[in-house]
Amino acid sequence: MRQRWEPSTAVTLVAATLLLLVVGYVDYVTGTEVRVFPLYFLPVAAVALRLGRAAGLGAALVCAVTWLGANFPAAASAPAVSAVNTLVMLVAFSVIALLTAAQRSWLERERNLSRTDSLTGLRNTRGFYELAANEIARATRYRRPLTLAYVDLDNFKDVNDRHGHARGDEVLVAAARTLSRASRSSDVVGRLGGDEFAVLLPETGAAAGEAAVLKLQALLRHALERHGWSVTASIGVVSFETPPPDVEALVHAADALMYEVKAAGKNALRCAVAPSPAARHAPTSSGAPRVWSARKG
Repeated sequence: MRQRWEPSTAVTLVAATLLLLVVGYVDYVTGTEVRVFPLYFLPVAAVALRLGRAAGLGAALVCAVTWLGANFPAAASAPAVSAVNTLVMLVAFSVIALLTAAQRSWLERERNLSRTDSLTGLRNTRGFYELAANEIARATRYRRPLTLAYVDLDNFKDVNDRHGHARGDEVLVAAARTLSRASRSSDVVGRLGGDEFAVLLPETGAAAGEAAVLKLQALLRHALERHGWSVTASIGVVSFETPPPDVEALVHAADALMYEVKAAGKNALRCAVAPSPAARHAPTSSGAPRVWSARKG
C-alpha cells in the first residue's frame, strides 16, 4: 500500500506566504476599484486545513495586515473607516480559518474511524496494513529486523453458539486489551477480522520476538482463563531479518504458521525465521520460513 504524501509545515507555510504575496500584489495593483479580498481566503484556508486552528487564525491576522498595506493609500485618507474595514476583514478571515479548521478536525476524525475497529478500538485491517507498510519501509531503509505474531482464538465459535454474540464480544474486547497492554508503544496491534489479531514488533529479531510473544501468550491465557472462558490461542510468529516486499507477504507467512498450530492441535505458539531474499528465490529452496521454536500454550 502506497503511503500518502503530505506536505510538511515548512512547505505549507512557504506556499501560503507566496500565495499571500501574489494576492497582496494583485490587490495593490488593482486598487479599490476592483474587490479581490476573497482571494485572501485561499492562504488562510490552506494554512488552517494543513496546520489547524491556531495557525489558521495567525494566517488570518497576517492577511488582514496585508490587506491594509495593499489598500494603505486609500486607507490613509480615512483612518477611522480603514480601521473598521480592517477589523471586518480580520473577522471574515478568522471565520474562514475556524470553519476550515473544523473541517480538518472532522476529516481527521473520519479518517481515524475508517481505520479503527469499532468493537475493540484496535486498528482494523486497513489501518493495520497502512502502519505495517510504513514499518516495512522503515525496516528496509535502516536494515532492521521485524517480527509479526498472528493470533487466532481457538473455540471462539463455541462461545458465540452457546452464550450469544454479546459474550463473544466480551472475549474479543478482553483479548484486544490484553494484546495492547502486553505490547510496546512502538508495536502495531490490529484486529484483522473475526477472532484474528496481529501484533507487529518493529526492530525485533527472532530471539527477542519469541520472548515478547511468549509473554503475550501467557498474559492472554491468563486473561481468558480468569473469566472462565474455554478459549485459547493459536499463534504463528515470523521474524524477518530482511523485510518482506509487502504487508501481504508478512501476514501470509505468520498466518501459515498459525494454521500449522491449528492443525497440530491448537493452543500453541510456533516461531520461525523467514528465509532471506536469496534463499526465497533459490531453485532448491522452498521459500518457506524455517521453524525454530514450537511451544504449547
